[in-house]
Amino acid sequence: MIWINQQQEQGISHEQMSLIKDLRFLMTQFAYLTRDYIKSIIYNLGDSAAIANKLHNIPLKIKALVDMIFGASTGDELINLLLKNVSYLEDIVNAMLFGHFSFMYDSIKYFYHNADALAKYFAQINPYWDESQWKKLLYIYNEDLINDTNAIISRSFKDELDMFDKLLQDALAIADYLAEGINQYSAAQKK
Repeated sequence: MIWINQQQEQGISHEQMSLIKDLRFLMTQFAYLTRDYIKSIIYNLGDSAAIANKLHNIPLKIKALVDMIFGASTGDELINLLLKNVSYLEDIVNAMLFGHFSFMYDSIKYFYHNADALAKYFAQINPYWDESQWKKLLYIYNEDLINDTNAIISRSFKDELDMFDKLLQDALAIADYLAEGINQYSAAQKK
């Protein structure tokens, strides 16, 4: 109760803080599951299909949060873009692992085109999100994810750990930008 009162004194409602925590958790979980999936494929460990299924659930959870604010029709396009992103990632990892470089380059190109589409989509549904800022955040995440995959494949363990630290920071930056835009949108709707 004291913590909630302190947050309200700072201008953050309990609902806003809950949204921030939920988004930060989901994006952190996405980073961990992505890495688990990559390692599962590369090292042939565990159940990569089970990890992929759990990874595919993250966009559904993000959609549920977005639907609460912007409406269900808005979230339908979002889920398609987020699931495409996961699919392109899976293609990239498999292509890198098996040396299918032409397919890998095509998949990376589609991965970035999808980031462009996500950035545009986010900017269209919320005036408090900037398309260029979304592109910047998503491009940084994609680049670090590809670099992390390269480090895992080449068994550069120090680089792998450093890249994963960057991925977690990237994921939290995305979550914070998501939450900031949603909170600004919600505040404007209440006026």
